[in-house]
Amino acid sequence: MSNAKPEAGANHAILSSVLAALLFAPSSAAEARIINASSPSLADVRAAIASAGDGDTVIVPAGTAAWTSTLRIAKAITIQGETTTDIPNGTANDRTIIVDNLVRVHGSKAFFVSTANSGQQVRITGITFSGHGGIQEVMPNGAIAVMTSVPFRIDHCHFTYLAHSPAVAVYAENHGVADHNVFDHYTGNNFAFSINFGSQNSDWGDGVWAQQAGYGGPEFFFIEDNYIYVDSFGGGAAGAVDAFFGGKYVFRHNRVWNSVTLGHSTASTWQRGRGVRAQEVYNNEYHFTSGGKLDGTTGGSLIAHDNSFYGVLIGGWALQVYRAIWSYGSPFFGANGASLWDVNDGHGLYESGTATSGGNTSITDTSKKWTPNQWAGYSVKRPSDGATALITGNSNNTLQIGSWLNENWSAGNSYEIRKVLIILDQPGRGKGDLIDVQHPAWPNQESEPCYSWNNIHYPGGEHLNFERSLGSQTILPGRDYFDDTPMPGYTPYTYPHPLTRSQLPPKPIADSIQDQRKRNKKKEKKLRRKKESNGEKPKKI
Repeated sequence: MSNAKPEAGANHAILSSVLAALLFAPSSAAEARIINASSPSLADVRAAIASAGDGDTVIVPAGTAAWTSTLRIAKAITIQGETTTDIPNGTANDRTIIVDNLVRVHGSKAFFVSTANSGQQVRITGITFSGHGGIQEVMPNGAIAVMTSVPFRIDHCHFTYLAHSPAVAVYAENHGVADHNVFDHYTGNNFAFSINFGSQNSDWGDGVWAQQAGYGGPEFFFIEDNYIYVDSFGGGAAGAVDAFFGGKYVFRHNRVWNSVTLGHSTASTWQRGRGVRAQEVYNNEYHFTSGGKLDGTTGGSLIAHDNSFYGVLIGGWALQVYRAIWSYGSPFFGANGASLWDVNDGHGLYESGTATSGGNTSITDTSKKWTPNQWAGYSVKRPSDGATALITGNSNNTLQIGSWLNENWSAGNSYEIRKVLIILDQPGRGKGDLIDVQHPAWPNQESEPCYSWNNIHYPGGEHLNFERSLGSQTILPGRDYFDDTPMPGYTPYTYPHPLTRSQLPPKPIADSIQDQRKRNKKKEKKLRRKKESNGEKPKKI
């Protein structure tokens, strides 16, 4: 008969069960698998992805393959090639190369479209996307299209000679990161990135506009430590980043040649779409070879600080809003002093009449005897079609006007003059009520000024700040933007981005295999020494 206490045996059994559970319980690290595609061909990569699950890594080996159609990624996986990048020098070792031979049809064609709806992260790394297939027709919606809120990372990739604008397009509220990529030899007037937190298929960006910007926080798409090279500067909108549909992005620690970052205003890209929501641009190194100005923003707010500029001195970040100089039709139309979406001065109609002649830059009404420039800064509307322009000055009977595109005013056109004070989603405005397009109303948007500080051109030491452009009559200094003024209470988000530190940069597969062989040899030698110390006769290795 045993003298052991019953509870001692029970405790031992429980402890054994716990230990067994710990020893044999699967972990996410253990479950993650590496799946090797046989080649970079579309068929082989598609087959490898088909057998992968969330958390797995698909290895795409060195080689070159032309793709003719899109590959959709519906899983939170890593797709890893062997290309590496050197950001300081803007070069790449192109080993895994996918050539653009995508069939151009109505709509867009991308290499990858990410639609994962669960999991921790989608990652594409170590791949060269090349336009050396010779196709020149530019596709508009991304060589890589991100249509998921699952954090997305694209890193150590090379985009070269591509007829895609942008190269990377985000069409969901994605708080991911693009880092250590090289973009060069653009085809046409293209962009590296387009950041859109909504789309025509979701909420148009309304939800983001009903929230605080969250400057200094994680709820942006981050673009950092990239090399972006454009051969020459066109003077404005092209190169690095564009944004719409409530897009929010942080552009930091990049090396940039002849490229700008910008955001579009509400209705300017899609009639129903809301404009860019918020931008942070800092600690970038810019180089320009010809004059022009940074395109800036036409909506939301922008903070720009601690950027360095070299080469030709250019102008600062432009501020304007397109609805002041153009009517985009339903539902927002033009900001002309009559729209319920904006804050108007309350006076209503100041003046009206019928043009005796006109054109793209002026409207003449010989029946009038105005005071010179009494209507400068007011808006003029053509009731017949809603055409909207800004009055830049006037004589005794002629209005000088500015508009986005040719409006072709002519004899017999009626006109109306009103004044708008604050325009929906204009630079310097932020969080507001959730809108309903069936019931137009000013959404009580909060003031959210733009700030610029410590943006220096070298070697002269000139400061780059904000500049107002045509359509900026409602954007006021000291209220909507501040030059050479740090944003109160602002601290930048963690750098490098946490997603970039959770995983090492890609390593060529051959090196990985070699390292594994070295580790196996070390284990064999260790086992041999152990056997020798126990008096066993080891086998030859």
